[in-house]
Amino acid sequence: MIQGLHTSIRTAELDDLGMLSQFYDPERPRSLYLDRRCEVYCPTKDELREMLTRPDVRASLGFLVVEDAEGVIRGFCALRGITQEAALADMLLGFLAPLDFATPVAEETFAYLKRRVFTELRLEKLMARCLDFESEYRQFLMQQGFTSDGVQREVVYAMGAYHDLESFTLVKQPERTD
Repeated sequence: MIQGLHTSIRTAELDDLGMLSQFYDPERPRSLYLDRRCEVYCPTKDELREMLTRPDVRASLGFLVVEDAEGVIRGFCALRGITQEAALADMLLGFLAPLDFATPVAEETFAYLKRRVFTELRLEKLMARCLDFESEYRQFLMQQGFTSDGVQREVVYAMGAYHDLESFTLVKQPERTD
Protein backbone atom coordinates (compact mmCIF):
# COMPACT_ATOMS: atom_id res chain seq x y z
CA MET A 1 0.00 0.00 0.00
CA ILE A 2 1.19 3.49 -0.86
CA GLN A 3 0.02 5.97 1.75
CA GLY A 4 -0.11 9.64 0.85
CA LEU A 5 -1.54 12.75 2.43
CA HIS A 6 -4.77 12.56 0.38
CA THR A 7 -4.77 8.97 -0.89
CA SER A 8 -4.07 5.34 -0.26
CA ILE A 9 -3.11 3.40 -3.35
CA ARG A 10 -3.34 -0.38 -3.07
CA THR A 11 -3.72 -3.51 -5.14
CA ALA A 12 -7.32 -4.23 -6.13
CA GLU A 13 -8.89 -7.04 -4.10
CA LEU A 14 -11.96 -9.23 -4.51
CA ASP A 15 -13.77 -6.99 -1.98
CA ASP A 16 -13.51 -4.16 -4.55
CA LEU A 17 -15.59 -6.09 -7.11
CA GLY A 18 -18.82 -4.15 -6.46
CA MET A 19 -17.23 -0.74 -6.89
CA LEU A 20 -15.11 -1.90 -9.80
CA SER A 21 -18.16 -3.23 -11.67
CA GLN A 22 -19.86 0.17 -11.22
CA PHE A 23 -16.80 1.83 -12.72
CA TYR A 24 -17.11 -0.12 -15.98
CA ASP A 25 -20.21 1.52 -17.41
CA PRO A 26 -20.87 0.82 -21.11
CA GLU A 27 -23.14 3.88 -21.18
CA ARG A 28 -20.17 6.10 -20.28
CA PRO A 29 -17.04 4.59 -21.77
CA ARG A 30 -13.61 5.88 -20.84
CA SER A 31 -10.27 5.71 -22.60
CA LEU A 32 -8.97 3.30 -19.99
CA TYR A 33 -11.61 0.76 -21.16
CA LEU A 34 -9.98 0.54 -24.58
CA ASP A 35 -8.11 -2.58 -25.55
CA ARG A 36 -5.11 -2.60 -27.85
CA ARG A 37 -7.41 -2.47 -30.92
CA CYS A 38 -9.10 0.69 -29.57
CA GLU A 39 -12.32 -1.18 -28.90
CA VAL A 40 -14.32 -0.53 -25.74
CA TYR A 41 -13.99 -3.44 -23.33
CA CYS A 42 -16.37 -3.59 -20.37
CA PRO A 43 -15.79 -6.82 -18.47
CA THR A 44 -18.67 -8.63 -16.80
CA LYS A 45 -18.71 -9.15 -13.03
CA ASP A 46 -17.51 -12.73 -13.57
CA GLU A 47 -14.60 -11.55 -15.74
CA LEU A 48 -13.68 -8.97 -13.10
CA ARG A 49 -13.85 -11.65 -10.40
CA GLU A 50 -11.45 -13.79 -12.42
CA MET A 51 -9.11 -10.85 -12.91
CA LEU A 52 -9.05 -10.22 -9.17
CA THR A 53 -8.64 -13.86 -8.08
CA ARG A 54 -6.05 -15.23 -10.51
CA PRO A 55 -2.55 -14.27 -9.30
CA ASP A 56 -1.09 -14.35 -12.83
CA VAL A 57 -3.75 -11.96 -14.13
CA ARG A 58 -3.46 -9.65 -11.11
CA ALA A 59 0.32 -9.51 -11.47
CA SER A 60 0.19 -8.73 -15.19
CA LEU A 61 -2.46 -6.02 -14.78
CA GLY A 62 -1.08 -4.31 -11.71
CA PHE A 63 -4.54 -2.88 -11.17
CA LEU A 64 -4.56 -0.43 -8.25
CA VAL A 65 -7.39 1.09 -6.24
CA VAL A 66 -7.24 4.77 -5.28
CA GLU A 67 -8.92 5.65 -1.99
CA ASP A 68 -9.28 9.10 -0.47
CA ALA A 69 -8.20 9.96 3.10
CA GLU A 70 -11.52 8.62 4.44
CA GLY A 71 -11.04 5.23 2.73
CA VAL A 72 -13.65 5.81 0.01
CA ILE A 73 -12.71 4.36 -3.39
CA ARG A 74 -12.37 7.26 -5.83
CA GLY A 75 -10.77 5.53 -8.81
CA PHE A 76 -8.37 3.06 -10.30
CA CYS A 77 -5.01 3.16 -12.03
CA ALA A 78 -2.54 0.83 -13.71
CA LEU A 79 0.46 0.76 -15.97
CA ARG A 80 0.40 -1.54 -18.97
CA GLY A 81 2.56 -2.23 -21.97
CA ILE A 82 5.69 -1.71 -19.88
CA THR A 83 8.64 -2.41 -22.14
CA GLN A 84 12.25 -1.88 -21.19
CA GLU A 85 13.26 -2.07 -24.87
CA ALA A 86 11.06 0.86 -25.85
CA ALA A 87 11.50 2.45 -22.39
CA LEU A 88 7.82 3.34 -22.08
CA ALA A 89 4.59 2.49 -20.28
CA ASP A 90 0.94 3.22 -20.98
CA MET A 91 -0.93 4.88 -18.09
CA LEU A 92 -4.50 3.99 -17.21
CA LEU A 93 -6.06 6.44 -14.77
CA GLY A 94 -9.72 6.99 -14.04
CA PHE A 95 -11.97 8.29 -11.32
CA LEU A 96 -15.60 7.50 -10.62
CA ALA A 97 -16.35 11.24 -10.78
CA PRO A 98 -14.50 13.00 -13.64
CA LEU A 99 -14.29 16.16 -11.48
CA ASP A 100 -11.82 14.26 -9.26
CA PHE A 101 -9.16 15.05 -11.88
CA ALA A 102 -9.12 18.57 -10.39
CA THR A 103 -8.41 17.34 -6.83
CA PRO A 104 -5.31 16.51 -4.79
CA VAL A 105 -6.34 12.84 -5.05
CA ALA A 106 -5.57 12.90 -8.79
CA GLU A 107 -2.33 14.83 -8.29
CA GLU A 108 -1.08 12.42 -5.66
CA THR A 109 -2.06 9.36 -7.71
CA PHE A 110 -0.27 10.72 -10.76
CA ALA A 111 2.82 11.56 -8.67
CA TYR A 112 2.95 7.89 -7.62
CA LEU A 113 2.59 6.65 -11.23
CA LYS A 114 5.21 9.10 -12.48
CA ARG A 115 7.67 8.07 -9.75
CA ARG A 116 7.02 4.40 -10.53
CA VAL A 117 7.67 4.88 -14.26
CA PHE A 118 10.62 7.27 -14.24
CA THR A 119 12.42 6.39 -10.99
CA GLU A 120 11.64 2.78 -10.12
CA LEU A 121 11.25 1.30 -13.62
CA ARG A 122 13.71 3.79 -15.20
CA LEU A 123 11.61 4.27 -18.30
CA GLU A 124 11.82 7.31 -20.54
CA LYS A 125 8.20 7.88 -21.64
CA LEU A 126 4.74 7.69 -20.16
CA MET A 127 1.86 7.41 -22.63
CA ALA A 128 -1.84 8.17 -22.15
CA ARG A 129 -4.94 8.21 -24.36
CA CYS A 130 -8.06 10.32 -24.05
CA LEU A 131 -11.46 10.18 -25.77
CA ASP A 132 -12.87 13.43 -27.17
CA PHE A 133 -15.50 13.76 -24.43
CA GLU A 134 -13.07 13.23 -21.51
CA SER A 135 -12.37 16.94 -21.11
CA GLU A 136 -11.42 16.81 -17.41
CA TYR A 137 -8.90 14.04 -18.08
CA ARG A 138 -7.44 15.88 -21.08
CA GLN A 139 -7.04 19.06 -19.04
CA PHE A 140 -5.37 17.08 -16.25
CA LEU A 141 -2.89 15.49 -18.69
CA MET A 142 -1.96 18.89 -20.12
CA GLN A 143 -1.48 20.35 -16.62
CA GLN A 144 0.85 17.48 -15.75
CA GLY A 145 3.11 18.27 -18.71
CA PHE A 146 1.91 15.74 -21.27
CA THR A 147 2.08 16.80 -24.90
CA SER A 148 -0.39 15.74 -27.55
CA ASP A 149 0.93 13.31 -30.16
CA GLY A 150 -2.15 13.81 -32.32
CA VAL A 151 -5.75 12.80 -32.71
CA GLN A 152 -7.12 9.76 -34.47
CA ARG A 153 -10.44 10.88 -35.92
CA GLU A 154 -13.56 8.77 -35.36
CA VAL A 155 -11.58 5.65 -34.38
CA VAL A 156 -13.62 4.49 -31.37
CA TYR A 157 -17.27 3.43 -31.65
CA ALA A 158 -19.20 3.97 -28.41
CA MET A 159 -22.60 5.29 -27.32
CA GLY A 160 -23.94 4.92 -30.87
CA ALA A 161 -21.33 7.18 -32.50
CA TYR A 162 -17.69 7.36 -33.51
CA HIS A 163 -15.31 9.33 -31.29
CA ASP A 164 -11.83 10.81 -31.62
CA LEU A 165 -8.94 9.43 -29.60
CA GLU A 166 -6.02 11.67 -28.64
CA SER A 167 -2.63 10.26 -27.65
CA PHE A 168 -0.29 11.96 -25.17
CA THR A 169 3.31 11.53 -24.09
CA LEU A 170 5.24 12.66 -21.06
CA VAL A 171 9.00 12.39 -21.46
CA LYS A 172 11.32 11.95 -18.50
CA GLN A 173 13.08 15.20 -17.67
CA PRO A 174 16.88 15.04 -17.37
CA GLU A 175 18.15 15.21 -13.81
CA ARG A 176 19.63 18.52 -12.77
CA THR A 177 23.33 18.58 -12.01
CA ASP A 178 23.58 22.02 -10.35
